[in-house]
Amino acid sequence: MKKNNYVHYVIIVFILIFLFLPLLATFLYSIATQWDTTVLPKGLTFAWYIKLFNDMRFLKALERSLIVSSLTLIISLLVLIPTIFIVTIYYPKFEKVLKIFTIIPFAIPGVISAVGLLKLYSNGFLPIAGTIWILLGAYFIISLPFMYQSIYNGLKGMNANILIDAANLLGANGVKAFFLCYFTKYDKRNNCICVIIIFNSFWRICSC
Repeated sequence: MKKNNYVHYVIIVFILIFLFLPLLATFLYSIATQWDTTVLPKGLTFAWYIKLFNDMRFLKALERSLIVSSLTLIISLLVLIPTIFIVTIYYPKFEKVLKIFTIIPFAIPGVISAVGLLKLYSNGFLPIAGTIWILLGAYFIISLPFMYQSIYNGLKGMNANILIDAANLLGANGVKAFFLCYFTKYDKRNNCICVIIIFNSFWRICSC
């Protein structure tokens, strides 16, 4: 048994090294004075980071990324948590339909989605093209698969059906049972993962 645990730890260590080594190399390259013909950098400096954080364009881009990521996360949680909870607990026959909707952003290429959104919302009854609102809506759709799967797995992992039945037997109504179930038993690490995914993805879009 101990031997098996040792093997598991070794595998985890190798996976972590495999994942974080490129990040470490990228960071070293970002603070290297020169690193082209040698194995290790010839010198280290934080001058590039000082210059970067003194650049107002970068600070504005970082500010916009934080604002849009935070607003998208809040909207996604407010919409998806009750929706997925209700479908999972009370209307499980609609789970397949909901899953199909969450897969659609993967099926439609990003270029087609962007052009379609611009043509649809550039004029008409809701001209929001060029504003932050179309960006929030579009990014909500893009992050939908990640958010859905994270929240859905969290609800299934804590056996939400059993917890809701127990709460109802003890006299709690549907709303109270939802809050007790989610805020006391739900693994909040799933939401943290969503934050990282949303901010990282949006930052890559802004960088392009």
